[in-house]
Amino acid sequence: MNINPIILELKSLTKLPVVPDIYEGKSDKYITFTYQDERPAFFGDNDVLDDIAYVSVNLFTPKDYNYMTTKEVIKTYLESVGIVTNCESYVYTENQIPIRQTIFEVQITKEREES
Repeated sequence: MNINPIILELKSLTKLPVVPDIYEGKSDKYITFTYQDERPAFFGDNDVLDDIAYVSVNLFTPKDYNYMTTKEVIKTYLESVGIVTNCESYVYTENQIPIRQTIFEVQITKEREES
């Protein structure tokens, strides 16, 4: 199951870089996402009908950036394509720079495509 195109849509909605796993660019505001788990979700006639992916979507911003509007845009979009099970923010220091990381835990279920 490939939900990358769904998550990458956040780029046009937020105007921020969006990449899987690790961002190596220069922007101080960006989004990463990582698949945590993927498994069959629904069955019928001994076949898998739907798969579910559990994905962590992470918004990184400077500590002093007013991230609330961006957070709501991301949350609203993710709720339109799946279920946001958790959203939390942390502030930590990396290379003496305070960074806010806002994490969205998301479940997305899609019909299994026939191969």
